Amino acid sequence: MTGDGFFLDISKIAVTFAGFTSVVGALRHPRNDPWTPRELAGFKFMIEHSVAAILIGLLPFPIHSCFSDEATVWVACSAILAALLVTELVVQIWRIKEASLRQSPPTHLGLMIATYIVPNLVTVWCLLYNAIIWRRPTALMAATIMILFWCSMQFYVFVLAIEKESAGPPPASPTTPVAEPSPS
Repeated sequence: MTGDGFFLDISKIAVTFAGFTSVVGALRHPRNDPWTPRELAGFKFMIEHSVAAILIGLLPFPIHSCFSDEATVWVACSAILAALLVTELVVQIWRIKEASLRQSPPTHLGLMIATYIVPNLVTVWCLLYNAIIWRRPTALMAATIMILFWCSMQFYVFVLAIEKESAGPPPASPTTPVAEPSPS
């Protein structure tokens, strides 16, 4: 099957991201503060997208064993991933709304729109085009790379937050005494 090594590698990388997510949870735990809605949404985002990448990395193999035609494999996988991404987009928009109602809106909403929502819509369009017309593995490969990109962006946001928390509060600026004007 075309791209079998690529899809297996995608699954391996996605498992690594799922492991990174557990590391984030372990590093976050010592604080003993409850998770904010924003942190929970980011944590769920990484887990869901990691699992999606694992599934899409492994899905072509059972489909190929059922249907020997590779075009059928790419049509089925593209349609499944498109449906999964649309569902995930709706879930993320709902989470943004819920977090905003709980006074914990995303800190970088513009960045999320530019790097997740718009690319997600473009990726879904490409996958549907692939499922209906093109029928090749290329669009599916690009879509799985996008999923891993989104996982890496969220992981980076978590690392920055952990780094900021471990640094503690900024040091107080030294106050310099103001000299009183001398009477002349």
